[in-house]
Amino acid sequence: MSLEGTEQYKKEITELKQKYENEIDIFLGLEVDMYAGCDMTGYDYLIGSVHYLKIGDEYLNLAKPGDVVENIINEHFGGDGLKYMKAYYSSMTKLPEYGNFDIIGHFDLVSMHSEKRNFFDIESKEYLNAAIEAAEALKGKIPFFEVNTGAMARGQKSIPYPSLAIVKE
Repeated sequence: MSLEGTEQYKKEITELKQKYENEIDIFLGLEVDMYAGCDMTGYDYLIGSVHYLKIGDEYLNLAKPGDVVENIINEHFGGDGLKYMKAYYSSMTKLPEYGNFDIIGHFDLVSMHSEKRNFFDIESKEYLNAAIEAAEALKGKIPFFEVNTGAMARGQKSIPYPSLAIVKE
C-alpha cells in the first residue's frame, strides 16, 4: 500500500473498531517489510517480513516470479541458490532491529519457487540447518511465526511455508 493508502486503511479500521466494539473484536494490523521505514505506531499487531535482500545500495525483490528470482540468483550469487538462501536467512535474523514485530511473516519466503524451480533442495540438511539457525536467532524476539498459504493459493506451492520440517523444529 502507498503511505496514503495505509493511512486510509488505518482510519477505516479504527472507525470499524469503534462502530462494532460491542459486537466483535477488530484488530488493526500491518505487514511491514523490514526496509519499509514506515510509521508503525497505533497498530494492535505488526507482521515483520523480509521481501528484499539489500546488496550494496540495491534492494532485490524476492517476492517476484521465478524467472526474476533466478536472475537475482545468477547475477548476485553466481547461480548458487544456497548462497541466495543463506543471504535471505541472514537478513531474516536482523528483522527485530527494524521494528517491534509480533509475528514473523512467511518465514521461508525464499522457498516459494522450490517446487517449480530447482534453486535449492528444501529437504536438504544445509537448507534446514540455515532455516533452523535463523529461527533460533529469532526465538524470544518475535513471539509468533505465521504459517502462510499465499503461494498455495497462487499455484506456486502445494504446501504452506514454513515447511512442516521447520514448524516441527
